[in-house]
Amino acid sequence: MLRSIQLLAEFALDAWLVAKFSPQVGGAMLDGRAWERTVSGLLYRPGFTRRQGPGSLTLFGSQSASGVNHEIDGAAEGWRGTVIVESKAIAGGISKGDMALFHYKVRDFYQKESQQR
Repeated sequence: MLRSIQLLAEFALDAWLVAKFSPQVGGAMLDGRAWERTVSGLLYRPGFTRRQGPGSLTLFGSQSASGVNHEIDGAAEGWRGTVIVESKAIAGGISKGDMALFHYKVRDFYQKESQQR
């Protein structure tokens, strides 16, 4: 049985492998939408029972606490926990702003979940 951290580590390794080797296999970098679909496709693995792909404006059908629609590139959940993914096809890496925006999106959904308990 996989523990939560093992499941996350396997997903992260697979995403890294795709990022590292996909340009060598196909000859071209994946564009933003293709990258989102590829990474969210990696969430289809044992241990996750619900998944959603790019373009979702809710988290598994639930609105955020603020009521603002936040685009989620990928998410999966199972009894071990939830993984929420933001995918960026940027050669230079992400910025602090990218990270802060993702943090606030996730926190907004978390606030809604904690209000319902």
